Amino acid sequence: SLDWVALGDYLKLITMLMVYVSAYKYLSKYLTDTTFDNLYLDRALEKYNAHAEKNIFPLNTKERGKYVRISQAGMTAAERYMVTRSSLKALIYCVAVLVVEGCDRILVLVCTILYKYGPLTVEHSIQLTEEDENGESVLPEDLSTVHLTLDTTSCFHEPAVTDLSVTAYHLALTSGLLVLSVTQVFFLRFRHAVCDSFYPVRRKKRAEYLHTKILKARTYKLKHAAEEVFTRVSERNKLCRMFPWLYKAQCVLCSGRENIQKCDWCQTVYCKTCLNDIGDTCRVCSDITFRRKSGLIESSNKYL
Repeated sequence: SLDWVALGDYLKLITMLMVYVSAYKYLSKYLTDTTFDNLYLDRALEKYNAHAEKNIFPLNTKERGKYVRISQAGMTAAERYMVTRSSLKALIYCVAVLVVEGCDRILVLVCTILYKYGPLTVEHSIQLTEEDENGESVLPEDLSTVHLTLDTTSCFHEPAVTDLSVTAYHLALTSGLLVLSVTQVFFLRFRHAVCDSFYPVRRKKRAEYLHTKILKARTYKLKHAAEEVFTRVSERNKLCRMFPWLYKAQCVLCSGRENIQKCDWCQTVYCKTCLNDIGDTCRVCSDITFRRKSGLIESSNKYL
């Protein structure tokens, strides 16, 4: 017979080993790779930003979608992808459990009906006669009559109904799995917090890297802002003037809709944060190609 207690002990041991290996891998990557899981805004980043030459706070809309605080309820794009993937797996498992439970109930109902109305007992007798030349029967009396009996009672058995406690256990297990798949992101964030508390020097280096990464991405974005928005700004501004109710004003750099301002020349919309980062100068109007196409300067002025 199977020893369930011993099997449970083995499963616990395997689970602990898997947790230990996962923690060791995370710690190894944390200590060797500065880019690994470096997307959390913590106190070390705030302290470094306070003494840095350029301030990265407040973050724009796109940056707030990439970087979060550990205690923040929102999720990054990578975290949302992980939650969606694990939730779909858990949902498929839940649907499979419900289908199996439903099929089991249907089969029990069908077997109950067959057990109640299926048994059948039929008895039939057949007379066999064989006569000689004088018309007398030549078969003995015990062979002249054949009795046939058909009994299907032994073919049907009373079905065993699944206990409701087992069904409730399966539903509770699948529901818990679905909840864990949604909330696992917030529990996994504690790995970062624990490693930061035990390795403060490494924490400062990671904060410095994250600060530099945000600044470089923002600088690159602003440097190529005119090239990125030129193809859509002119047509969008025309449609906005024609159908203002179809378009909501949003920043062309970060797509934010808070504290927005419009350029007086080209009607390009910026938020105050992005406008401050580009030096209070519209990058679209400062682009020579756009100014020539929009008629703000003459095409003959090659060096303007």
